[in-house]
Amino acid sequence: MRRILFVAFFLIPFLAVGQERPLSPQKSKAIISALAKLKSQYFYVNYLVDSETAIATDSLYREGIVDLKGQILLPFQYSIFPQENSSLLMVEDDSLMGFVDGNGRWVLPLQFDKSGECACGIHSLFTGGHCSLSKNGLYGIINTKGEFIVPCSFDHYCFLINDNLLLNYENDSYLQYISDLNGVALTKTYNYLTPFFDGLAVFRRDHLYGYVDKNGTEVIAEKYQYAGSFFDGKALVKQDGMWKFIDKNENTLLSIGDSNIAMQDLFHDFKSYNLFFYKIHGLGLGATNLLGDTIIPFKYSYAPLSFDNGKHIIMSYSDDQIDVYNNDGAFLDHFDGINYYDVFEDEITAPSPVFHAINKNGLWGFADSNFNIVVPCQFRDSYIFDNGIGVVTLDDGQQAAIDMQGNILVKGPFVIIPLGKNLFKFSCHSNDKPQSIIEGYIDAYGNSTASRKEMRIMRSWLKERNSSK
Repeated sequence: MRRILFVAFFLIPFLAVGQERPLSPQKSKAIISALAKLKSQYFYVNYLVDSETAIATDSLYREGIVDLKGQILLPFQYSIFPQENSSLLMVEDDSLMGFVDGNGRWVLPLQFDKSGECACGIHSLFTGGHCSLSKNGLYGIINTKGEFIVPCSFDHYCFLINDNLLLNYENDSYLQYISDLNGVALTKTYNYLTPFFDGLAVFRRDHLYGYVDKNGTEVIAEKYQYAGSFFDGKALVKQDGMWKFIDKNENTLLSIGDSNIAMQDLFHDFKSYNLFFYKIHGLGLGATNLLGDTIIPFKYSYAPLSFDNGKHIIMSYSDDQIDVYNNDGAFLDHFDGINYYDVFEDEITAPSPVFHAINKNGLWGFADSNFNIVVPCQFRDSYIFDNGIGVVTLDDGQQAAIDMQGNILVKGPFVIIPLGKNLFKFSCHSNDKPQSIIEGYIDAYGNSTASRKEMRIMRSWLKERNSSK
């Protein structure tokens, strides 16, 4: 499943690309020229497109924020981390953290605890539009604008479930419970709690599973040996050694059988409401209808994936072979591979991209939401096509950004990351010396921060990579 579980650090900036009007050739050239000057002054430069500023790193590996004229907006004495779902930047010094905007203006001062549950070693803190953080050991929650939803008043880590409820972690343990925003407990403690799907979350208390709603009411008591998330009113459970699908009133929709059935929850983003998916030992994953008739053969290795509000079902083998079905289980097409970015989040997982990178006969291209091929499979590799720009690998090993007609916007012997406005970031390293990295910026008009020497080195590295394959 190499293609489906695509490298997240590549796609996070890619998915942030917006439908922005391209820069004029003059404006773009001026930005590239300014970035080239900054790169000559600093060890590393990370351009912030929306703010037209940059996070720069000096020779002592300290970070600050500068504008394109080189004016220092935030002094070089911090570590600075862009946030995946927010325009805020997290700033750390030796002991504390805070948040600034893209122009280096403080939104939340440097007064929050750097260590503990608020950081967890993860530099992008916002999930679902919220961030949990602590001050003097007390926890609270902010939104993406840096506004406090819950003040730092809890003595344990907490996470916002919805506008009215908190998920709390008991001190010095992994036990969880649901409370109101004032910390008044609404449930007993749980050993385990899933995200909410179809309005309910699965909880485990001791060794049995049940369901709780978003009001903190345990609507189905713990009684199951296993319980999967609800989707369109049905969930897979195991009771008294028998597998079955139930509705929210605990009526049995489909009895499957004894322990010959493998524990297989529905995939989180799955929205095909006509079929029941599970895995049979010795056969594989497949699907039946309400009567138990096999609709999708039990021969697949991975859980079903869906796209575009449940119009398609993607069944995959261990060797990356992909079969596409409609949501009634009718076979549509076969691909040798597919690539998409999956975001696991409460009730919102796959972003249902308009285009899918697909493989036919060993070559990669793009298909639209109905799996009609819109960019022929002619590339060595391809990635997500988003907001009018795709990234592919050409026959000679160079990477290229292409438009919706397959026209090449920019190419080179480096990895390309679209930033928007016809600007791109590139990076390249030596196979023999991975620590040797050349990075910079390029636009669709041919302007680049790379010097002739850097281009010559990157071409030699590309030649090395090609000869090693």
